[in-house]
Amino acid sequence: MILEIIQYTLPVLIVSVIFFLVVNAFLKSEDTRRKISLSLEQDRLIIPLRLQAYERLILFLERITPDALLLRVDYSQMNCRTLQGELLRIIRSELEHNYTQQLYISSEAWQRVKLARDKIIQLINMATEGTTAGMPAQALAHNIMTRMMNEEKNPCTEAIEFLKKEARTLF
Repeated sequence: MILEIIQYTLPVLIVSVIFFLVVNAFLKSEDTRRKISLSLEQDRLIIPLRLQAYERLILFLERITPDALLLRVDYSQMNCRTLQGELLRIIRSELEHNYTQQLYISSEAWQRVKLARDKIIQLINMATEGTTAGMPAQALAHNIMTRMMNEEKNPCTEAIEFLKKEARTLF
């Protein structure tokens, strides 16, 4: 009698265990496939946004270099303090348009962008110290360009190189 019960239940038990193992392996492979598919879909959507963030921040850095700033402003009728205020306003405005880009880049890259901005602001402010409020803006423009040429490294160029290097890791 016991032998008969074992004779019927053992094959059912073996088939059940094998069925469980096969179904479990299938479910794991489906889960892995689904995760990979989801990851690829996310990459397809996110990578263009990340690249756009790098592009926009590189453009921001190019636009706040002293030579680019001075070319964009008609300072022929300004004095030094007015030009200083206008340059700082432009830098602030440019960054405000790019704050959300930090979502798509590393924290270190964002810190480097902000550091470059801060160094350009510092350069403008230091160049202004060598002038008086009533002096023509050309004197400040000259001081800014002289200081920039005397800088060992261009802070914007350094930040741009870092952004390019980081963007290349997306490929």
